Amino acid sequence: MLSGSIVFYGARDILFSPSDGAHWRRMRKICAMELLGDRRVKSLRPIRDEEVGKLVRFIRSQSRDTGGMVNLSELLIAVASTMVSRAAFGKIRELEGSFLTLAHRVVQTMGGFSVGDIFPSRRLLHLITGTERKLRKLHEEGDLVLQEIIDDHLSRRSTRAGRETEEEEDLVDVLLNCIDDHVEVKAIILDMFVAGADSSPGVVEWAMSELMKNPKEMEKAQKEVRRVFDEK
Repeated sequence: MLSGSIVFYGARDILFSPSDGAHWRRMRKICAMELLGDRRVKSLRPIRDEEVGKLVRFIRSQSRDTGGMVNLSELLIAVASTMVSRAAFGKIRELEGSFLTLAHRVVQTMGGFSVGDIFPSRRLLHLITGTERKLRKLHEEGDLVLQEIIDDHLSRRSTRAGRETEEEEDLVDVLLNCIDDHVEVKAIILDMFVAGADSSPGVVEWAMSELMKNPKEMEKAQKEVRRVFDEK
């Protein structure tokens, strides 16, 4: 895909890198052991609990004010994006808005239909449709934001002089510990947002729609949730 070649730094990430290559295996190993390991996932649980709690309280208040109607799709995307942002960037919140806007534009661009991707050898199609120009502009804007995020982390790391514990490290810190090439770090950051902020809300939305179509299963799920929370 053209988006993988341009936006993801020449497929230096995991999503678009050839799965039979040494680069893909190395990136996959880093993600599996350092980013998605059991200890790391458990350390991020407070973030998940806090954001889900905010979501439940918001839905409860909105349902009272609007007669029970909420846009669940938008809420799920917002919550998933915030979770990934907090896990990736930690306490650096100034750049969060800029990056979330960028990430959503990347997802929208990748999700759209492109004639050029069906006929990749016909580069003229990308030029005629303007797809290549849009992707290069998106890449340039995104690279500035991602570089600023990395620079902020490097600046904080130099002032801390190794005093930060593993629990205080965010996912960008972990990537900088494991990968020297900042281009690869940027590509993996984009991967995290595309995978986490786009696919997760879709799965939850699908599950909710299935429960609504099956009242008996909905009742079983409600009883299980109440039982678990009563135990706490």
